[in-house]
Amino acid sequence: MDENRLDKALEESFSDTRAVFTEHVNDPAKYIEDAIRSIRKCKCEPFVIKATVLEPGLEGKTPGDTIQGYCVAKSNGYWLVYEPKEGTFYCFRGTSVENLGVRGIVGGALECWLA
Repeated sequence: MDENRLDKALEESFSDTRAVFTEHVNDPAKYIEDAIRSIRKCKCEPFVIKATVLEPGLEGKTPGDTIQGYCVAKSNGYWLVYEPKEGTFYCFRGTSVENLGVRGIVGGALECWLA
């Protein structure tokens, strides 16, 4: 997939903050702004990556299924992944790219990064 299309999907995702949980912070706008800055700082050259769906599963996917997409940012065991067919982001977790899992964190880039 074209890197410009992935970057566009990521940047467009920042405009939808409805699903971002902010009740625990004093300044939601700053919290979201800091998250966007963090994602941009952790952006990487996109590459295909996969993860195994873990318990309790995801809507339409059961534990053991595999999800594949393009990693667009990574930091400390968090891998922000875009799946273009679904047009959604996932947060894969794990320390080794060969052994990643995904558990219930799906939606916009901010929602996934902050989960």
